[in-house]
Amino acid sequence: MIRHHRVTEPWIKPIINHTICLIVRSSKSNTTKGLIELTQEEQQTKEMQTILQMFSDIKLNQQRIESTINLNQNKLENKMEEINQKIVSLGNQVTEISQKVQENASQIEQLDKKIIGNQKDLKRLEEERGKDHETVKLYKEATLILEMERASHTLRFRNIQEDKDVETPDLMEQALADFLDKEKSQMSQEIDQIYRVNSSFARKNKVPREVHVVFVRRKINTF
Repeated sequence: MIRHHRVTEPWIKPIINHTICLIVRSSKSNTTKGLIELTQEEQQTKEMQTILQMFSDIKLNQQRIESTINLNQNKLENKMEEINQKIVSLGNQVTEISQKVQENASQIEQLDKKIIGNQKDLKRLEEERGKDHETVKLYKEATLILEMERASHTLRFRNIQEDKDVETPDLMEQALADFLDKEKSQMSQEIDQIYRVNSSFARKNKVPREVHVVFVRRKINTF
């Protein structure tokens, strides 16, 4: 068992007090130093945490930027793909339009050829029409001449009664034979046609139709 001895010597007490003060001062100094070191460590820790947080924020921002870039790049690629598809579609449309233009040009060329052919045909028809007109004119002139020639061989008789029992040709042949003092058979050889004509004179005056006698020649032999 340790026993505490009471210090009685007066010269020892100041030494003890001084020693105690030194111990206390030393203890305070160590405590202050420890507090200072602790504060520095905390400050460093905080700074490290701040730096780490900054790096974390930078990395997060970098990830966000990369994500945004990737998203924009995907959008840009999709837009470029859409533009390329539109360009291809427009190219196909241009090709189709070019083909249609060529087809229309070919059709127009064919129409031009047909028009030129029709113009040639029309010109030929006009020439033929002119020839036909000339032919018709000649035909009319020839017909007129024939009619005049026929008229010079034709005698017209009016007011010859029509009899159902007697044929007009027989009646006229016999009448002309008697008038020219010929046989009926001879008179028949001199006559080409005998027919009746409902002339305007007969209709207007309500008389029997005219009798036209066409002779073979202008002059009739009387012997």
